[in-house]
Amino acid sequence: MGVIRSAAASVWLPLVAVGISVAQEPSAADRFYVRIDAARAEYRQAVAEEIRNATEVEILLLRFDDVAYAEGGYDATVAGYGQDSRSEGADADQRFPIAPYGATTSVLAKKRLPAKRCQALLDALAMQIERPRHTGGALCHFPVHGLRVFGEGDATGQSGDLPLIYSGTFCWLCENFGFAYPDGHGAEWLDTTDALRDAVEKFMPVPAAELQRFQEKYPPKRRAGRAERNAPAQ
Repeated sequence: MGVIRSAAASVWLPLVAVGISVAQEPSAADRFYVRIDAARAEYRQAVAEEIRNATEVEILLLRFDDVAYAEGGYDATVAGYGQDSRSEGADADQRFPIAPYGATTSVLAKKRLPAKRCQALLDALAMQIERPRHTGGALCHFPVHGLRVFGEGDATGQSGDLPLIYSGTFCWLCENFGFAYPDGHGAEWLDTTDALRDAVEKFMPVPAAELQRFQEKYPPKRRAGRAERNAPAQ
């Protein structure tokens, strides 16, 4: 490195090479979101582990075109933010929350099963939830299925008192499903897979009439990109 002499002060100064960029420190906002992303990934991993050890699963068939928003638009309460919340009131058995939309859709059918009967489903769901990165699928969501996963209950063994580990809706066309965080300020779309879809439909097939209605409204030619989104994370 050369030097240059200052005529005014008769001091020798280092000659700084031109073209070398100095890395900037990340902003406060950048650091905040990096930590938020890390906390969410850690939370998803913990939920995935609880899902693998669940005791019961409720599988629901949903009406894909009956999405209803609360009066005034988005409502985090209706969305069911937090894995321990669920729809309440008179419509609790007829409506199912779509967390990222802050909305609900109607329930067509549902069944509740012991976890040991659908462990493959729980494993497929857990594996997707704990993935570190997701594309979120398409920018749409027409829920066909819903899932509720329950953990260990209290000493009474009452099924209805089991804690809710996970609740979410699934759109196989858009290749995404909902996941809510417990802080009341976040829900997002995670990526589905063919294995997850097959595991759900094994216990709750879509009736032919409903499938035809769906395909008429959303023709198969509009579906693309599943192979790319199903590729393992690097």
